[in-house]
Amino acid sequence: MKPNLRLPLFAIALLGCFAAAAQEPEAPVRVNVEGLPAHVRERILEKAGQGATALIRYLHRTEAVHQLRPQFVIRQSEPAAMAAAPEDAKLAQRSEVPAGKE
Repeated sequence: MKPNLRLPLFAIALLGCFAAAAQEPEAPVRVNVEGLPAHVRERILEKAGQGATALIRYLHRTEAVHQLRPQFVIRQSEPAAMAAAPEDAKLAQRSEVPAGKE
């Protein structure tokens, strides 16, 4: 290899290493794997541990085989459910009839 090509190739390789190191790992995702075969369950749990992106890529790649979609496998987080709860409580209070006005 010519000496004048070594430095640019080394710089590109070094930048690639920094870019890979700069990526932050994603948080694990909660999943629902009830009723799935053991080999599918293991792969989904493995990908869920790597984060949402890895899990969604796996599910899209194997959708034709396993017929699983992300919205059916990924569990919704509790904060979203808790955020909806106060609104439900307000609706329940509005629909209650006072004791003296029946």
